[in-house]
Amino acid sequence: SGRGSLNSFEDTSKFVSTRAAAITAMSSVLCTFAEWLSLRYVGDSFVSEQISKWCKLLDCSDTSVRKALLPLLFHIAITSLKNEGDSALFKEVLLSMKNANTSQTEAEIIVYAVATVMSLRDERILKAAISTIVNVTRIIIVEAEENESEIDLPLPFLDKAGSCMRKVIESVLSEKQSSVLLAQCLIDEPKASSVRECLLKEINLHSPKTDALDKILSVWVEENTTNDTAAPVDDDKENKSDNQNDSEPIAA
Repeated sequence: SGRGSLNSFEDTSKFVSTRAAAITAMSSVLCTFAEWLSLRYVGDSFVSEQISKWCKLLDCSDTSVRKALLPLLFHIAITSLKNEGDSALFKEVLLSMKNANTSQTEAEIIVYAVATVMSLRDERILKAAISTIVNVTRIIIVEAEENESEIDLPLPFLDKAGSCMRKVIESVLSEKQSSVLLAQCLIDEPKASSVRECLLKEINLHSPKTDALDKILSVWVEENTTNDTAAPVDDDKENKSDNQNDSEPIAA
């Protein structure tokens, strides 16, 4: 095609057999790297760079490519998160799916991946994962709002986040522990954030109610009942470049 892009899968002139062979080869390589990470042989910058490049294949319109690679890339990202506390690949996978119109199979993969992350027992890792989810949501929402024209009808918050992040957020909201961690993460953020406000509303509407969650949400309710006549400033848009470049390191 002459484009020099990793997304050569999108070229419909390719034979189906060639595409299938390419997908199989890529899956085989990713399986090898997954095994590498599972043995805790980490820290190879070349490997990380290659996996990061392959994440961009998730932006391909070919669902067969995404369905083959998504579970492997999630597995590698979660292994990196679990072993090293590094959420960079997890963030890369989520961002690479921001434009995808996910199929039912992909939705199931996403739900399973989030459930796997939320089942981890280390609360520091869970907080890093939740912080990454908030960060990715903010990046996508800010971009979506910047691309909206004045004549466009405003989309609901979760629709703006895209089908992948909608599934991710819904999965987090469905569980008690992850809902509490998400709420705490948001309460600790600057108040002048539209994404923070919208996510707290989603938690209030859809998360299982617990004493711990009610205590956190009461802080948010108190904020909203305080009279403030100052013109609002959306920190999400002010800090867009920082959000795109920052990772979510785990505190020692």
